[in-house]
Amino acid sequence: MNVARAFVLCALLAIWATSCAGTDVAGRSERAEALYGSAENYDLVAGNRRAGTVSAFRIDSLKGATGDAGNGEISGYAILGETASVGDADAAALGRILGDDATYLFDSQKGCIFSPGIAVRWERRSTTVDVLFCFSCDELEIFANDELVGDEDFDPRRGDILRIVKRLFPSEPEIQALAE
Repeated sequence: MNVARAFVLCALLAIWATSCAGTDVAGRSERAEALYGSAENYDLVAGNRRAGTVSAFRIDSLKGATGDAGNGEISGYAILGETASVGDADAAALGRILGDDATYLFDSQKGCIFSPGIAVRWERRSTTVDVLFCFSCDELEIFANDELVGDEDFDPRRGDILRIVKRLFPSEPEIQALAE
C-alpha cells in the first residue's frame, strides 16, 4: 500500500470514529436518550418512531398559573392562546436536534429558575412526551405521560431550536423578539 492510500485510509477512519462519538452502532445518542426516560420516548421525539401528532404551545412561565380559560395545561403549565400544529419538516428537524448529544451541556448546571414559554408535545397511541423550553436560561424539561423524566441545558443549539419555534409562532411578539 502506498503512502497516499494509507493516509486517505487513516483520514477516513478518523472521520468515521469522531462522527460516531457518543452514539452506538444504530446512531443513537446514549446520553440524550437517557434524558427521555426510556428508549420509546427518545425514539418518539428523535424521529425513530413516527409520531401520531406533534403540537406546539405557548405556555405560562409559572407552574400552576391559570392562564387563558379553557385552554388546558401541559405538564402543570397553563396553555396560552392557540395550539400550533408542527409540520413534518419542523418535527423532524427538532427531533434531530433534541436526539443529539451535542445539543446538551451535560456537565454544567445553572442556578436560574426554570420559566418555560414553549412546550412541544409528541403523541403516539398512549405515549405523550412534552419538551418544555425556557429561553431565558436555555434549559428544557422533558415529561413523559406528565412525569418529569429529564432536564438539561441546550445552549449549543439555542439558535437552531429558536428558529424552529419562531416559525411555529410567527404572530407571537415575545417569541419573535428573542435573540438567537
